[in-house]
Amino acid sequence: MKQTLSEKRVQAQRKNGLAAKVQVFKASKGFLQLSEESIRQLALRAVPCQFRKEEIVFQEGDPCSYFYIIQKGRVKCFKQSPSGKRLIILIGKRHETLNAGVLFGGQPHICSAITMEDTILLRVDRQDYLSWVQENPAVLQKVLVLIEQALGSAYNKLIDIIGETVEHRVCVILYMLYGKFGCDLNFTCKEVAELAGTTTETVIRVISKLKKNKIISSTRRKIAVLNPNEMRLLSNEPSQPHGWV
Repeated sequence: MKQTLSEKRVQAQRKNGLAAKVQVFKASKGFLQLSEESIRQLALRAVPCQFRKEEIVFQEGDPCSYFYIIQKGRVKCFKQSPSGKRLIILIGKRHETLNAGVLFGGQPHICSAITMEDTILLRVDRQDYLSWVQENPAVLQKVLVLIEQALGSAYNKLIDIIGETVEHRVCVILYMLYGKFGCDLNFTCKEVAELAGTTTETVIRVISKLKKNKIISSTRRKIAVLNPNEMRLLSNEPSQPHGWV
């Protein structure tokens, strides 16, 4: 029996949708060097979910019911104090996972996640993800490496908060953002302040000084790194920024 034109279109859309999901997983550090078929099996279980800007993905204390990977957009993961002050732990971009490390223990989410712009996430049911990992144990090693890098970044941030000046912390954050997103940073002073663990007013003051020295330029919602080498010297970071923010 011949397919109608409408049926052919639906079939083509499904094929294109699966191919797009496969590409997201293939580009993620957590799934490098896995076979095409293994990635395809995970992509088949992934459901695209659309979120508007500043929409909550999950909150601290929520059950870890799903695995998330970013197909489009940016998401920030943060801890919030009883007084309402936020400290950003991670800013996830396209092809990055949000919670792979916390799925295995079955504990609630240790932080909250909110979108920074219109975002599409691929969502896989926790049990489906864990079943897939059992079939592909090589993934565990990659997850452990990512957790180790994230913990290292968190420890360094704590040390900076304890022992370094606020100006130095802001420079470190800007250089790390440069390492992850390039010279053009679509971040507000408030978001940089949340990453650095300081006030918006302090970030504005530091950025004004950096602008005066022609190290960066800035507008209301965008910061451009003009002199990465000078920014590196101010942050005392390695020549290749790790970008773990």
